[in-house]
Order: sequence, then structure tokens, then C-alpha cells
Amino acid sequence: MSLGRLTARIFLTDGNKIHYGSNDPVTGHVAVRYSGASIFGQTNAERGHLFGPLRIRMSLIGSLKILFRTSGTLSDDYKSCKTILNASETAVHDGSFQILDGETLEFPFALTFPTHLPQSELTRPKTHVDENGGRRVIHGREQTQADELPPSFKILNTSTSGATRREMSIEYILELAVDMPGIPIDILIGPYKSRIQYERPKIKELPQANDNYLSSQVNIISDKLGTKVEERGGFANRAKLFFTPSEDKQLRFEIYCTSIPDEVYLGQILTFQIGIKINREKSTVDVVPEIIISAFNVRVIAYTRIEAGKQITPKEKPTDVHVAKTLAGEVSPPGPFTKETDYTKMARTTEPISDIPSSFSMSDLTRFYKLRVEIEVSVGGQSRNARSDFPVVVHPPLDPHRQSNGSNAAGPSHPVDYHEQLPAYADVIADGAPPQLADDEPAYINGVGTFETR
Repeated sequence: MSLGRLTARIFLTDGNKIHYGSNDPVTGHVAVRYSGASIFGQTNAERGHLFGPLRIRMSLIGSLKILFRTSGTLSDDYKSCKTILNASETAVHDGSFQILDGETLEFPFALTFPTHLPQSELTRPKTHVDENGGRRVIHGREQTQADELPPSFKILNTSTSGATRREMSIEYILELAVDMPGIPIDILIGPYKSRIQYERPKIKELPQANDNYLSSQVNIISDKLGTKVEERGGFANRAKLFFTPSEDKQLRFEIYCTSIPDEVYLGQILTFQIGIKINREKSTVDVVPEIIISAFNVRVIAYTRIEAGKQITPKEKPTDVHVAKTLAGEVSPPGPFTKETDYTKMARTTEPISDIPSSFSMSDLTRFYKLRVEIEVSVGGQSRNARSDFPVVVHPPLDPHRQSNGSNAAGPSHPVDYHEQLPAYADVIADGAPPQLADDEPAYINGVGTFETR
């Protein structure tokens, strides 16, 4: 006969918190409530209390899921679903226990993430690559470098035709186990899994970023640009010009953008300098007309590439490409370019880089990024666009408790207050040219894994 029911549930201190590295533990408590067996005519007080040995254990589990379909046939799918982290059980409580009917007791816990994937992930099947780039598995296993624990993330996209489906995710959950050895009691755990958001450790120093440069030549031909009258000379020519129908004039200039970083961090506001250089030799205008920046945007393009699998060859690695974040920009001072400011302006994003995982590389999956800088200028009733993509490494946020060395290595881009030196990720973007993103490429659901309980 059962003595009643014991209900256990996980409560996180902050269910929406992102945990940065092994020094940022997952904290909370396990709430245990006892409901004694209902016997006709007995009150709660008469049913008494429950006592005996109680074990409460928790585990931290990490899982990788990949589904990549490139056509309508299931045979062309690449699928992978595996546990990448199975941390050993942590005892929240293991000892004597006593509880009254209707009472709830709380057992606090604090679990930490490991810095790297476990030792079981340090070997892989030996492979042989033939002269045509084909790869086959041969007997035995070989050592591989330990992967740093990757951040949580999720991509989910299905095309309207169903021919393309891309689902990739790395999730971390807490699993709860409760038992009372030798005691006839019903135990209900609900929900027994809680999703945890994880990101790599915050950085102590600003990234040593190098600046990239965008340049685009613009040629405007219009009758609204005015005339280079000083070359006409004399009153007669000026009068003739006045009574002559307007003719198309030409303005040639370069639009450029500097201070485009190749390393950024989550939480960073990006700043740039935008300017123009007039080609006076090939322009036939009197004065420089009003040239206005009518639009300025920065898009973060995410590349998620499958690195391992029996269907994968070095030459053809399935890659998901999508716009992970669009950052609107603002320009200062407002209005047209002027000689007083040497035809330059400062531009900044109106919000920081956020809601995406940092760059990472592991044996199964690689995540890297590009910054797409887009500038639109308006002059003489016409608009011209300048756009280019630049490889960029996205680091975790900057540690607000870092010790400042008095220098700003990140250049003009500045931090928003949001520990270990990070490894170089140059090899992430060096392995082959990634596919190009079409203008109509859809945006997908993406970001750090959302906390939920179920």
C-alpha cells in the first residue's frame, strides 16, 4: 500500500539567464511536497508525516540535433541526433528525510558547466581521403583535439514546398531523479527536464580587431545636378546657358566606409566612418550637390556548416546560411555631406549585436559569421547602393568586472556593459568559400536556446 505521493519539481533562480562558462553556475532549488494517502475520515494531521531515506540527483545533458534536407527525397537527408554532454549526476540530497502531510521542503543546488566536451568525444573513427576527395572510415580510432563546450542555439527552417528543411540545435537540459529506497511511495517529477541557456565564458579584453574598408564608385548622370559654369566663361556664355534647355551633367564620386571590424563581441554597438571623395576631373557640375545617406544597415550573416558524417565529404559540406540579425544604423551629423566636415560622417548601430550564439567550431558543426554593410546614398533624384560582406568573429560578451588596461583595442566600436583568452577562429572561415546568400534568402528562427519547462 502506498503511503501517498511525493511531488518534486525544479525551480531555477532565473529561468531566462544565460550562463557564461564554468564559473557561472546554474542555481535554484528542488521543491518536494508530500501528500499522504487519503483514507476515509482522516484529517491531514491524523495522516501524520513521512520519513525515511531520500535521494535527489540532477544531471546536466547536452544534445546536438541536425536535420538537413536538400531535396524532397528522404534519402538525401543528413540526420544526426547525439548526446554531446552527459555530466555525472550531482547529489542534491542523499540522507534522512522527514516531511509533514501537505508540507513543501526546498533543497538548493548549484551545477556548473564543464569547459570542454568530455573525454569520450576526444576520439573519432580513423578516415582515409582518396585522391578525389572521397572519405571512408578505416579500422580503429584516432585522437582529436577536445572541443570547447559550444553555446546553445537553434535554427529551424522549412521551405514552402517542403523540399528544403534545415533544423540544427544544441540544447542543454537539467534532468531530475528522486527516489526513497525501501519506502512504498508514489513519486511524481514534473516537469523533469529544464532547458538551460549556455554561452562560452565572457571575455576579459576587447578583441584585437583589424579594420576593413568598403569602397564603391558612383556615377550619376542627371539634368538636376547643375553645371560647371566656371569653365564656360564670359557673360555671353552664361546668358546662353541660361536660355539653353538643361542638359545632363555628370557627378562621379567614391562612397567609402571604414572601421569595419573583423572581431566583435555580443553586446557591442558598432561604429563606423562614412565619407565621399568627389572625382572632380570626371565631374561636370558647378558645385557638389546635396549627397545624403538615405539608408544605413548592418546585417549579421550566419553560416552553420556540418563538418562530420558518413554522407559528408570535404568538398561538399552542407551549410545553412541566413540573416541572423539586422542592425539599423543612424548617421551623425544629419543632412547632406558638407565641406566643413571634410565630407565625412560617423555612423553607429542603434542596438548591440545580440540574440545569436558566439562563433564556435566543433567536430560535428561550425558556426561563423559575416558582417554585411549596406549604404544607400541619394543625389540628384537618384539613389545608389554600396554593399559588401566581411568575415567577422563573434565573441561572447565583455566581462564588466574586467581590469581595464587603459586601451581600447576594438577601435571606435564601443562596449555595452554586459574570462579566459579565447582561441583564434581564423581557421573557421579559411576552410573553403561559403555559399553566397541570395537577396531573397529567408530569415530563420535563430538565437540562444529559449528556456522552457515541459
